[in-house]
Amino acid sequence: MTFSLHARDEIEKYFVSNPGWKCTLFNVKSTRWDENQNRRRAVSHTMAICLKDPIDDSSLQELPKFPSILNDGELEALKGKADEVKLFPC
Repeated sequence: MTFSLHARDEIEKYFVSNPGWKCTLFNVKSTRWDENQNRRRAVSHTMAICLKDPIDDSSLQELPKFPSILNDGELEALKGKADEVKLFPC
């Protein structure tokens, strides 16, 4: 398991090109982002969980649920909110 400050689409190529590994990437909500003082921070980071030679894909389905994992809709909503507050001067 590892975390990256980069967006999922920026790091995905590094994980999918490793034969013999199954990697799943998640968007994790940044607890430091808010609409006021920290509005210029990233709204999310990326968590990667990789398994060497998994028997089947169901092994990644059994991972524990993390409360800060964002689905694509939640991520886009946060990005939209961040874009709105960036329009206002600091």
